[in-house]
Amino acid sequence: MLSRRFAFAGYAQTRRFLDALAAWSEAQGVHPHNISFGPAYVNVTIEGRNPEGLDAEDVRVARGIEALYDPGRG
Repeated sequence: MLSRRFAFAGYAQTRRFLDALAAWSEAQGVHPHNISFGPAYVNVTIEGRNPEGLDAEDVRVARGIEALYDPGRG
């Protein structure tokens, strides 16, 4: 499992990230297994698709999500 917490200065940034994540997920045809959020953070979890554990596709998805994160963007 891969998990990451993305921190933001406030809700506007959080919302932009969530919108970008939704658009990216739809375009890629992949979705994180678990997303939780509050006014200034988003937690994203990706579980391995295979019983043996994470594979290259899981890592590609995680890197794609990380590329959306820009904490300085207001």
